[in-house]
Amino acid sequence: MMDKVQRRMALSICGAYKTTATETASVLSSLIPLDLLAEERGRMKKKPTEKERALERETTINKWQTRWEQQTTSLWTHLIMPDIRPWVTRKYGSVSFRTTQMLSGHGCFVAYLHRIGRSETAGCLFCGGERDDAEHTLLVCERWKSERAKYRKNTENWTTSNLISIMLRSQEDWDAVQNMMEEIMKQKEEEERRRG
Repeated sequence: MMDKVQRRMALSICGAYKTTATETASVLSSLIPLDLLAEERGRMKKKPTEKERALERETTINKWQTRWEQQTTSLWTHLIMPDIRPWVTRKYGSVSFRTTQMLSGHGCFVAYLHRIGRSETAGCLFCGGERDDAEHTLLVCERWKSERAKYRKNTENWTTSNLISIMLRSQEDWDAVQNMMEEIMKQKEEEERRRG
């Protein structure tokens, strides 16, 4: 019962599609699993100090990290975010519907649409690539080269292994990556509507 409630909350907070795994939605929305939160509260004294609360939260996040490493449903998100600790403890940046699509891989990608039966092919309609998924759109497709360059400015090239750390480096970097994702996904959605 708690899992169902948490799933609905996580999907709503990050604006994820219903097909997004609970683990992914929870991480993207930084919503600690309720069982881990209840466990944390059970470990605390009646009036814990700030330091005790911080230590208990660290223990909870570490348990969540272990759970994240063992899950097998969120492959793309896990690839770009193998360590959830920096993400779920960040001090700025909220995700939007389009950012969530890019970070979850569930959205306006032909490979995803093919998987759910809404497209006959998984290939990229823009560059002819074999598979149009979040990684292809975000890092490879030539169609989005100018958008990547516009927002990347003078930072290093974005890769699966550094994208999240770049987003978390500063509010400015967060905004740049998120704005690029928003612009690309908006154009992809418009193209999908045109194709009907």
